[in-house]
Amino acid sequence: VNVNLENLSVQYDNAKAMLIQQYNMLKYVIDYPAEQDIVVEKANVEQIDMAALTGLNENLYELQLLRKQQTLAEQQKKLAKDGYLPTLALTGNWTYTSFTDKMKNWFHSGESNHWYKSNGIGISLRIPVFDGFEKRSKIRKAQVDIDNAKIAYENALKGMQTQYANAVNDLANNQRNFAKQRDNYLLAEDIYKVTSDRYREGIASMTEVLQDEMSMSDAQNNYLTAHFNYQVSNLTILKLTGQLDRLMK
Repeated sequence: VNVNLENLSVQYDNAKAMLIQQYNMLKYVIDYPAEQDIVVEKANVEQIDMAALTGLNENLYELQLLRKQQTLAEQQKKLAKDGYLPTLALTGNWTYTSFTDKMKNWFHSGESNHWYKSNGIGISLRIPVFDGFEKRSKIRKAQVDIDNAKIAYENALKGMQTQYANAVNDLANNQRNFAKQRDNYLLAEDIYKVTSDRYREGIASMTEVLQDEMSMSDAQNNYLTAHFNYQVSNLTILKLTGQLDRLMK
């Protein structure tokens, strides 16, 4: 009994330390002040809000970013082409000019203080003739960027489609495991209760009680682990289908 009690005490202390670490990590993730306390709402193990299997959402932020990079690369190519088109510009100027031999003559009228105005208007035409193949190099580089952006998007899309297929499979598997582990835990709990009653009546020994208690503890740990895996796979489906907003409601 003392050995089991000490083992349970160590497990309890480890669980408390791990809980504090998880709280600290949660504060970091949600940008919560580290010096303030935080308490999470107790979860209902029996209740899991199933995600709708609506397929991969192609408007996820990761895919939107890659599509935007592809659009920017295409605009860069268009800019490189348009930068070498002939340009026609209208120019004009209007100026006043004065010359004097002394600084003080600027402040009074006289022969040495005359202002001359000038103005003009014109048209300038720029026609690129030869740029040392700079235009071709820029267009080719922009095309390479476009191709790389397309490949990155296609790879990301295929990767997420694979993640979604695996997540659906994991969800079904974890759902089955959760149901089995729950039944195992309930059965182990019933067996422990029967053994405890038999011990009170003097039929069963303390060893049997401890063994059944350890079996029930193991079954409970397996049950909670299965619940955790079930929740994680469900969250993965929520993310890939764009349903994470449901958690805020």
